[in-house]
Amino acid sequence: MSWFPDSSHLTATWVAGPKELPSIWVISTMGGAPRKLADAGWNLSVSPDGTLITFTTQTQTGRELRIMQSDGQNQRTLSHASETDFGPAPWSPDSRAIVYVRATYHPGTIGSDAQIEMRHLQAAQTEVLFSDSRLGPGLAWSKDGRLFYSLQERAPNQGDYNIWSVGIDEHSERLSGTPVRITSEPGGIGAIVNPEE
Repeated sequence: MSWFPDSSHLTATWVAGPKELPSIWVISTMGGAPRKLADAGWNLSVSPDGTLITFTTQTQTGRELRIMQSDGQNQRTLSHASETDFGPAPWSPDSRAIVYVRATYHPGTIGSDAQIEMRHLQAAQTEVLFSDSRLGPGLAWSKDGRLFYSLQERAPNQGDYNIWSVGIDEHSERLSGTPVRITSEPGGIGAIVNPEE
């Protein structure tokens, strides 16, 4: 689920049956029937200006990170992976770039190639911000230029994840400052809601 900036519309997924992939819908909090945007997708993220939506989908050859207009038109693939997965792709405050976790998931752990990538949409270029085998899928990009991410604890607490933050500059494509631990709690983290939402 992801809200539009007008706070009166949101995107959500719905599964029609046990063998069906989740479809993408837009819902108005003011009433009316939901409207279908795409046949298959999850990990939805609406841009801060409300014009674009990123999502993950499944194809016959693997997972894809895609983008489409907010009305569901002009879908295109941003990245394809035959053996890896993509986490949610939060947007930069100016709606010009996204970040996401690309990782190979193995039972009980995170793949050794887990990394956070940044993609500038106009330049169509991708940069690796950093790699860590303990990265989880949770990710958020705050308006004040901080990246929030989830990190698996080391043994013997490898079943737990916690939230960290670090400064990010979308123009220089670099992280700034020292990562700061935000939480110290047991349990998993599937997603991180933007702190300002």
